[in-house]
Amino acid sequence: MGDIEKILKTVENKTQKEFILKERILKFFLILGIIIPVIFYFIFTVFDNISYELNHFFFRYLINIFAYLLLGIFEGKYEYNFWAKFRNLLRKKEMKKIYRNYIYIVGVFSWGLPIGITFIIIEWDLNAEVLFNFGVSILNLIIWTAGGYFYGHLYKSKIKNYIKNNYKL
Repeated sequence: MGDIEKILKTVENKTQKEFILKERILKFFLILGIIIPVIFYFIFTVFDNISYELNHFFFRYLINIFAYLLLGIFEGKYEYNFWAKFRNLLRKKEMKKIYRNYIYIVGVFSWGLPIGITFIIIEWDLNAEVLFNFGVSILNLIIWTAGGYFYGHLYKSKIKNYIKNNYKL
């Protein structure tokens, strides 16, 4: 997620649309949507000798990019709104709300859901004869989202330290 002060300055200097497009979709989610499927494609084809039909791979690849694009728009909007309100939340001393939103941004939206989406696509690739295994997909999403939530908790100390060092509350 980067340095908190840098993000606050970025939010102050950019519109919501610029932030979503440049800071989230282009820099983060689209890169994940392009790089991760290609890496897994080569890992599974080279090391596991799984033969893919390229047209199936590229169809799934486009779905992956579309999913990351939607997630990038949602996460970017959520994150922009949070950082735009951050100082106001500090003035009101709404620390639980700050920590909760930070956990969602860092853990759930930036880590758990992207990995969950990636594993849905991987599962789909490994079970090519079954178009879509809904139960496994939902399970992947739940597990990785919960993992993202706990991952966000690991980084909660970062925002606590930032607030402690920069604001007198």
